[in-house]
Formats: sequence, C-alpha cells, structure tokens
Amino acid sequence: MRKIDLDGDRHDCAGRRGGELGEAGLAEEGFHPGGPLTGFLEDWRALRPDLEPAAFSIVMYIRHLNLTAGRIIDDIAAEFDVNDSDVRLMMAIKRDQGGKPVRPSELSDRLSLTRGTITYRVDRLLAVGLAERIADPSDRRALFVRLTRKGEDVLNKVMTGFAAASEQALVRVDRMAGGRGALDTRLQALVADLEKAAPPRA
Repeated sequence: MRKIDLDGDRHDCAGRRGGELGEAGLAEEGFHPGGPLTGFLEDWRALRPDLEPAAFSIVMYIRHLNLTAGRIIDDIAAEFDVNDSDVRLMMAIKRDQGGKPVRPSELSDRLSLTRGTITYRVDRLLAVGLAERIADPSDRRALFVRLTRKGEDVLNKVMTGFAAASEQALVRVDRMAGGRGALDTRLQALVADLEKAAPPRA
C-alpha cells in the first residue's frame, strides 16, 4: 500500500497515468463540475463578482478537502477513542526527532498552538495511555513526551486506514491526464506559493 504523509511533507508519488478521463467520461460517471460546493461557490460569485472565480474555487475546494479528510480520520480514530486533533499531535510526536522524546514546546512550535493547548492535548493522550512523559536526564525540571507502545499501534492503524481511504478516493484522479503525479505536483506548487504569501507563524 502506498504511504500517505498526513503531516504535510512531500512524498514520493510517481503517478499512474492509466486511461485519461476527459469531460465526457466524467459526465458518464455522474461527476459534474462544482460538486458539493456548487451552491456555495455560486452564491459567492454573485456576492463578489470581482473575485477571480477559478482561484477562489480551487482554494475553497482545498479547504473543504482538509475538513473532509479530518472527518474521515475522526471516523477511523473513533474506534480508539481519539480524534483528528489527537492524531495530528501523535504524528508530530512520532515525527519529531525520529520518534525520540520531544519537548512540549517543540510540539507547540510545530503545530502553531499555544503552550496551554498543547498541554491539554498531551494530557488527553496521557489519560488514555497513548503517550507518556519522561524526565530530561540533563535537566530534571524539564519533561519530554513520547508515544507509548499502544500509541504507536493506534497511530499506525489510523494511518493505514486513512491511506486505504485515500487510495480509494484517487481512483478517478488516476484515470485523468497525468494522474495523481500531476495533481501532487500542482498541489506542491500551490502550497509553496501560498506559503510565500502567508504571514510568518507567531
């Protein structure tokens, strides 16, 4: 199964071209441009006709995609009494320093969350046995956080489930011109340029 990087990093994605599904093929499959945001986009185009419609539509679909992915992860993670926010924190803990213990302050910086929010979320993981605190051997006043064996197992199961859902969702994309490889390249370019326009993280 192809690995999906849920933490936002680039991943190796060769892209399977397959058949190229044009507009006629999309219509035959019951796919119509606009999709679930049709009404929303039409309303805003009427309210703000000065906005470039394609750019506005693309960014709104990406926001919708992010929310939808969160709902899917919530559904998968519910079996383990965690949610999308918990999973993102677990991924940050796992990723930082190659799975070694990490300071809560580093998690706060990575996820752009306040120290208080990180403390609350870490406490949630501690309460259900998915993470643990350990003392810093060089500074007994400081504490590290790491996933427990149970936490590692839960994270792996959630990621595997989401990867399977992502594979299924990409079936039609793989039959379009360029497949997932072309989509991946375009998304990387869009993210890079939006990052340039965004203010620095606090």
